[in-house]
Formats: sequence, structure tokens, C-alpha cells
Amino acid sequence: MRNNLTGVPDQPDGSATRAIPSAKFNAILGPWWQTEFFGNFGTGFHSNDARAVVQDNTLPALAQATGWEFGVRTKILPGVEASFTYWWLNLSSELVFSGDEGTTEPSGATKRQGLEFAIKIRPLDWLTMTGNVTYTAVAEFFSGGGAIPLAPRVTAFADITARLPFGLAANATMRYISDRWADAQRTQTARGYTLVDLGLRYRYHVNRPDCDRRVRDPRKRRQRQVAGGAVLQHVPAAGRAGGRGAGHRVHAGQSPDGARRAGTAVLIQV
Repeated sequence: MRNNLTGVPDQPDGSATRAIPSAKFNAILGPWWQTEFFGNFGTGFHSNDARAVVQDNTLPALAQATGWEFGVRTKILPGVEASFTYWWLNLSSELVFSGDEGTTEPSGATKRQGLEFAIKIRPLDWLTMTGNVTYTAVAEFFSGGGAIPLAPRVTAFADITARLPFGLAANATMRYISDRWADAQRTQTARGYTLVDLGLRYRYHVNRPDCDRRVRDPRKRRQRQVAGGAVLQHVPAAGRAGGRGAGHRVHAGQSPDGARRAGTAVLIQV
């Protein structure tokens, strides 16, 4: 990193090199009666602000994440796939959004524990229903036991997709995040939200255009709140950092079929 501001000598200038190993282990027992048990272990990392590391060589540039999960998967019911998982996630340094500074800043080590249930049902060849719910029982700092700001306690996702043989396809998707603590002291609450997307698609023959119409929830822009009343817009729904960011898993709705074919595509969005 080089400081090109000659009149501001206190800006970061220099370089730093860091490396960290990652490990992964998976075990599966079964299947018995179309049911199997599994256990997974893995480590990962996220990178902190490089400018701070250059300024202070003692700061960790790569924060390690360590995760475990144990669960069961089954297909014992016809047309149904289901899984139940208990998981843990530890981070050596949590990135927390600062409303006053308008950016993230590294903080102390954190721990998360929770349960996840996922299901996929295909009652007909043209109809698929999927969903999952994650409950985070623990989301706090190791030191002091303060809450991790904006870490959801409950998240949910559901999708229904119908693909009819004459070219018509429709889907409805729902994403939910519950209320969560906005500060480590548990004095302020960030309100949760529910987003609903509706999609309709009709495919013509090759060399003819496609028409795609969607209706999106107008509340989608209010997706993250921070302590102090600040609102951060256009923030994608959180996924798991190092496997489970903020102790939850949120899946985005699937985009329309991207198969390559000749012709023009017309997209209409509301």
C-alpha cells in the first residue's frame, strides 16, 4: 500500500504479508432406510482492513473461523428430502458495522450455536417446494458475553416453483429475518422483515423472445438497520461468514433459466 498524499504523512504506507492454513473434514454414516448421519468440520477466514494492518503490524490481518456441524438427512418419504443440523461457529475476530463511521471495524472473538431444518418436496414432476429455518440460540462475544450486533436469531426461506410443460413457469419466494439486537449491550432492537418475490415466465420456441415478469416486495430496500438510527440500503441478505455469517443461512431466489439460445430476451420488471 502506497500513500500518494504527500501532504498527509499519517496515512498508511508500506506492506504486510500474512498466511493462514485451512482444514476440512467430512464424515457420513449410512445410508440405512434412505437415511444417513453426517458430521462436518472446517476452518476458514475473513480479511480485516489492510490499511489498519499496515499501520499496526500487531493486528491480525486474517481472522480465522472454525465451524462444526452434526445432523441427519433422510429421503424415507417419497418425493421428500429433509435434513436437521446442529452447528457451532467461532470467529477469532468479528467485523461489526459502525453507524457513526459508516464502515465495518474489527472487534473481539465471537461464538454462535444453532439449529437448522431444511426440506425439499416434489409432489409432482412440474412442482417443487423448498424451505429452511435456522434458529441461532447463541450469538455473543467470548469476552463479556455481549450480543453480536445485527446477528439474526431466526431466519427462514421458502420457495414454490411450477414449471409447466407448455413453457409457462411461475415461482413465489419468501425470505424472513427476525428482530435482532442492534448493539452489544442489548438495549436497542433492529426490526426484522419479510420479503416476497413473485415471478412469471413464458418461453417461446428458439429464435423467439422470452418474456419475464416479476413483482418484488417494495420493502426490499429496508434490509439492514444499525444502532443510532442509521439505515444501510442495498445490503444483500446475509449469508454465513466462513460457512455461517451472523449465524444463519439465507438463500437467494433462483434466477430464470440461463440456457444459451439464439434470439432476443425481453425483461419486464415491476
